[in-house]
Amino acid sequence: MASAKSGAYIWNTINSMLNAGMSAVLLLVVSRICGEDAAGNFTLAFSVAQLMVTIGYFELRSYQVTDINNKYSNEQYYSFKILSCLTMLMVSVIYVFSKGYSFDRIILILLLCVLKMLDAYEEYYVTLYQKENQLDIGAKYSSIRLFATILAFLILVILTQNMYIASAGAIIAAVIIIWIWFEVKAKRNFSVSLSGDIKLIMGILWECMPLFIGSYLTLYVGNAPKYAIDDFLELKYQTYYGILYMPSFVINLLSGFVFKPLLVDLSAYYYNNRKRYRKIVCKLFFMLACIFLFVMISCYFFGIPLLNLLYGVNLNGYRTDLLIIILGGAVSALGIIICYMITIMRCQKWLTVSYFITAVAAGLLSPILVKNYEIRGASIGFLLYNIIRVLLFAVILFLCSKKETKTYT
Repeated sequence: MASAKSGAYIWNTINSMLNAGMSAVLLLVVSRICGEDAAGNFTLAFSVAQLMVTIGYFELRSYQVTDINNKYSNEQYYSFKILSCLTMLMVSVIYVFSKGYSFDRIILILLLCVLKMLDAYEEYYVTLYQKENQLDIGAKYSSIRLFATILAFLILVILTQNMYIASAGAIIAAVIIIWIWFEVKAKRNFSVSLSGDIKLIMGILWECMPLFIGSYLTLYVGNAPKYAIDDFLELKYQTYYGILYMPSFVINLLSGFVFKPLLVDLSAYYYNNRKRYRKIVCKLFFMLACIFLFVMISCYFFGIPLLNLLYGVNLNGYRTDLLIIILGGAVSALGIIICYMITIMRCQKWLTVSYFITAVAAGLLSPILVKNYEIRGASIGFLLYNIIRVLLFAVILFLCSKKETKTYT
């Protein structure tokens, strides 16, 4: 059992690193080979795809893996996942045409949306493995798929110097690997089929809706400065902010993937061993603090020179902005931990209010900050929005904990 858990953490760490580093690596190559303007377009397109994939995910994994009493069946979860992925694609098409983007930008955004939709679809199978305490297998298969996707993109963009062809090739590679490693192999171990029970599928929708709204609005808040940059600044600033945002994005995404393997244990301990539950939560906070300090210190001394070298751009003068964004990413990751705690308590519906307040603040302040202070305004806004969200989370956690204490006394 110990070796299985060790393997799960090793493969999940590899998978997390590939997932967290994917956008950074792709942007690096596009910036180097296709130029700053192309990298700016790629940054915006990837941001839109990241926003849309929240529909595909619908935060189903967080709920499904903590459904220790099996309120819903695998078939019902699978049916819901198919619906969420199809809805994601429909919303993506509507979104890009409603924004009045150029044809080239529409094609790039839709290609990246399809690529990210495959992430969301694959997650269903990884969750099945995790729930059966076989996360090492699911994470290994997912890592193979991510590596093949990144490799296909890199080879094609180097050979063709065309990010459209590279994106299409990455999609083909991802589909092939998903078919081999999940559609064929996973279905030998799990009952995976569609369910016709619409009532229960809709039940999943309502259970996960608060989590989805939170995930969607969180990504919107993170991307709000990018949308404001697109409205008020030159395209090259989109590239600059996208590069500065990468270390923060990696902290946020990596933290989420590192924390998720602990959800099953956290759920069990919450109901059966509160002392152990609190110990794991403290461990999560400590891990986040270590990740943040390491990244902050490294970026203070080496961040800008390294980013200049890797991406072939001049970011001198943006060190303060980089550190502000990294702090914002750490605060956002803190919010992920608190969100998981609230979800385990099954109080996730109260999160919706905090997400809406934060999103409204981001929508109103981002244009003002970016228009007046450019990159510095975008950086301060990103930090400010995450502080607002986490403070609201903390209030919700306190009130839910207090209410539960009264219930059991």
